[in-house]
Order: sequence, then C-alpha cells, then structure tokens
Amino acid sequence: MRMFSRSICTTALATLAFGATTLPASADQTPSGAPQNIVQAEATDAHQVAQRSHVQVASFGGDNNDSTNAAIAYAHDCTGCHTVAVAFQAVLVTGQPSTAAPENDAIVVNDHCTSCVGFAFAYQDVIATNGPARLSDDANDKVHDIAEQARALARSDLSPADLNSALESLAAKFKQTVESGIVGAHQRGHDFERETVRRG
Repeated sequence: MRMFSRSICTTALATLAFGATTLPASADQTPSGAPQNIVQAEATDAHQVAQRSHVQVASFGGDNNDSTNAAIAYAHDCTGCHTVAVAFQAVLVTGQPSTAAPENDAIVVNDHCTSCVGFAFAYQDVIATNGPARLSDDANDKVHDIAEQARALARSDLSPADLNSALESLAAKFKQTVESGIVGAHQRGHDFERETVRRG
C-alpha cells in the first residue's frame, strides 16, 4: 500500500528577523542520525547575488525518522540583493522507525533590505521499503544529472514564477528517477512527498 502526503505552500515574506546574523549550521544528519539536507544562500552586500542548490539521496534505518530538507534564502542589510536556495531530498527508509516525522521547509528572509528578492524551493520524497535498499548505478548517474540541472536553474535569471515551474518539473523527474531506480527492496510501504516554495 502506498500513501502520498503532499503539501504545497507559497508565501511572500517581506521582513523577518532570525534573531541572529548568521544562518544555522548545515550537517549531513539530524541528532537522531536521519539524513539532513540544508541549503543556505546568504547575501549581505549591495546588489549581491547568492544562488545555491543541493540534491541528496540517502538511506535511513534508525528508530526516529526526522529527516530534514530545507532551502533558506537569507538577505540582510543590503539593497537590491538576490537570493535563491534549492533543496531536493530523497530518503530510502530501510527499517521500521517507531517515529516518522520528516520535515521539509523553504524559508525566505529579507531583513533590513531594500528591493531585495528571495526565492526558496524545497522538495522531499521519503520512501519506506523493506530494505536493504539503494539506487542502481544508472539511477545514481541520472540523479547526478538532475543535480547539475538544479544548479543551473538556481543560477539562472528566470523569474520566480518560471523558476518555480521549472523546478516543479525537475522535482517530478527526480521523484520518478529515484522511485524507479530502487534496487534491493521487494516491498514498499508509506511514502511521504512534500514540496514547499517561498518567495519574498
């Protein structure tokens, strides 16, 4: 049996303070050992452009699946800054965690900015399997190509609307590539799919 939980949210944020002048540190794992993919793009100088992306495919067999995927576009104390953050994550759950609470967030912060534009896109696909599960070599190669495409889109001059549309198409390709490329698992359980977009 498969169940999809999909959340799409588009919100414009004008000014929001972090309470600190630095972004949270990024790590490959949450404290519980689940995969973590945090992409941060930060601009602080006038007319600075900060564009970052990352695509992660990871497996998890622990007890608390709090896998986290986040795209954070942060501009502060600048004029005409442009920030873009893009995060794709797929998690192959190979065990039977007692807690499943994956998180997917896209955050845009323009703090003390004038005419700044921020865009964040986060896509997460959590796939339960009977494990052990991994991607085939062919699927890994395709994911690498998708990562290159995500990087090119993040660095493009597309409008937020066009960028969002292109990333939605790429996210669908990422999902199909990962789910069709799983080897080593014969059964799959509940899937969680989330997409979050923020513009500011």
